[in-house]
This record gives sequence, structure tokens and C-alpha cells, in this order.
Amino acid sequence: CADALAARGKQARAAAIYDTLLAADHAAHIREAAFRGAALLREPAEAIPVLVITLNADDPVLFRAALSAAREIGGGEGATGLLANALSALPPERRVPLMDVLAARGGAAAAPALMAEATADAAPSEVRVAALAALTRVGHEPVIEVARGLLWSEDAALAKAARDTLSYFPGEAGDAVLLGLLESEEARERLLAIELIGKGGLHAPAGLLLQVARD
Repeated sequence: CADALAARGKQARAAAIYDTLLAADHAAHIREAAFRGAALLREPAEAIPVLVITLNADDPVLFRAALSAAREIGGGEGATGLLANALSALPPERRVPLMDVLAARGGAAAAPALMAEATADAAPSEVRVAALAALTRVGHEPVIEVARGLLWSEDAALAKAARDTLSYFPGEAGDAVLLGLLESEEARERLLAIELIGKGGLHAPAGLLLQVARD
């Protein structure tokens, strides 16, 4: 009903219904849908500050709703940057899903906050892994050097994430680093390059691999 009213341009009536449905005695899925609807009903400039506050809310239902709305709401790079700035204040278990949302939104605005997470030695492994994945998805080239520095990490999950970054990084920048590893003087780097290329890191790699085999 509220969604239909909003679609017909009756935002005030829709907002009143959403606010009623947000009452704590309603089922979780109803409250979650109501929060999302209320957020998307408003202009991004008005809704984003509310989303940022809600990302820190104790209520897990509202947290999930804020994530959902953050994925869909407009506002472009400005909105993405504000959402990214909320990362540092969140506990690790909330930073990880928010980074997935930021990656889905795309663009460059989240990159500084994501880089801070990826390079934080004290951050939990799962947070750094998620940051590497998000930076790869948005194509932020400086993460390539971060990944190179983590290829041989003692943390297996972090090393795998770094290798995935090099294997799946889009465009010529990703290709270039794999070619650099393939031409490395270190045998372990050449072997790693062959492994990553085998996972799809280069387009039509057969000729290069044959050349390496001859060398």
C-alpha cells in the first residue's frame, strides 16, 4: 500500500504508513521493508545521514534495512563517500557487508576509506579481505601494489584475497602486473603468475605461457 502511494506521488501518506510499520511490535521483515521504503522515499541528502546513524544502531533489523537502502539509494559519489566514511566507526562484522554495498555502488568515492581498511595491519583478516575485494570491483589501481605486498602473507585468507585481486583486477592495470610476475627473476613469482593466469587473469594467455615454458 505504501509503495503504491509513493509510486503515485503521494509521499506524505506513504511516509506516514512507513513510520507506523516501523513500530517495534511489527515483524522484523515488515520493519525492514518499512525502513527501506521510508529511506528511498526521501531525497538522498536527507536520507543518507539517517542511514549512517542507523548503520550504528543496536537493532540488527534496522542495520539490514539500512544496508539495503544504501545499496539502492541515489546521490552518486557524494552519497557513496558519506557511506564510506561510516566504515571506521563500525565493528568488523558490520564493516564487511557495508564494503560489499560500497563495491556494488561503484565509483571512486569509497576508495580512500577502503584503502585504509585494506592496509590496516591491525584490522581483522576478514575486514582486509573484504576491502581488497571491494577495491578490485571498483577498479582502484593503487590496490594492486597493496595486493602484491600480501601475496606471501602468512595469513592464508589474506594471501588468497591478494592473489584474487591480481587475477581478477579489470583492465590493463591487472594484465600488466601479471605480466610483470611472469617475467620475474623469482621462480615462485613466475609460478604464481602461471597459476593466476590459469584462473582467467589474462585474455588468450597461451602464447605467453608457451614462451615462459621455452625460457
